[in-house]
Amino acid sequence: MLPRLQAEEQMAAVDSAALGAGSYNQDDAQRMMRRLRDTASGQNGERGRSRGRAANPGQLAAMGISVSVVPSQEALSGG
Repeated sequence: MLPRLQAEEQMAAVDSAALGAGSYNQDDAQRMMRRLRDTASGQNGERGRSRGRAANPGQLAAMGISVSVVPSQEALSGG
């Protein structure tokens, strides 16, 4: 996994250098800048990486992480 991340980071650095040097046409440069702004602001939408799903208690237990489920106040009071 680490080589994959390193490759992604290096590709991003190459893209940034090319963008800064004016090597991309205007439409591509604007699209790249919009994608960077969206990613930086957390608004990835369809274009960026989606946020992962939360692990369920079974998955956490498989990783050796204990989970305690505490009943809600409504359940405790019978409501």
